Amino acid sequence: MLTKKSYPHYAARTAEWIAIAILLTLPAVAAADFGAVLPWTFWAVSVTLVVILTLTIPIHFFERKHCNLRNQSVALLLLSIAVYGFVQTLPLPGVISTWLASGSHQAYTTWLMPLSMTPEDAKLAQAAWPRITVDASLSRTAVWTTIVIAVFSSLSSLLLADRNRIQLLLIAIAISGAAHSSLGIYQVLSAPSETVWGIRSSDGGAPFGAYINRSNA
Repeated sequence: MLTKKSYPHYAARTAEWIAIAILLTLPAVAAADFGAVLPWTFWAVSVTLVVILTLTIPIHFFERKHCNLRNQSVALLLLSIAVYGFVQTLPLPGVISTWLASGSHQAYTTWLMPLSMTPEDAKLAQAAWPRITVDASLSRTAVWTTIVIAVFSSLSSLLLADRNRIQLLLIAIAISGAAHSSLGIYQVLSAPSETVWGIRSSDGGAPFGAYINRSNA
């Protein structure tokens, strides 16, 4: 029988299991939207992870669970990669950019040497420090993607830490794979030139299920 003191703990435990359910179904649902490669899917996944994190906080407050750094090693590695990726998008002095990525520095200097013939372009090149990346926008997108994956990894290690929950994770992966394979088989048999959602590839790809190209499935 629940007492008034146990209500908050029961609510926190319920919120935790809701978070686990969302976490286990998120990859399959996101992959159903063209393999989760589109910007709005990325945004939806990010918001969903924030919701999962919010649902996870109460149970850690009531049970005083401590974070195990060993379990978070993958997330920490991904965050380190994200930090290094972000550094690549920053304007850096020539000495630092040469030390970190000599090829990129050469692309900004040797390759752009013909621009120095024009005084205006020469001034602009001298005033701006080079970046390691040659496309800062794409690099930032990769950084945020890595951060989202790191958050997903961290939440998985917090919520799926014991043997029974790991079994749930394996079952969810198996069901997800079977569901997407079934969609792919149905799509190939019914409409091989378009995805299961009726979208045709403008680049001549070979759709498979919800994926625009079977090599991405």
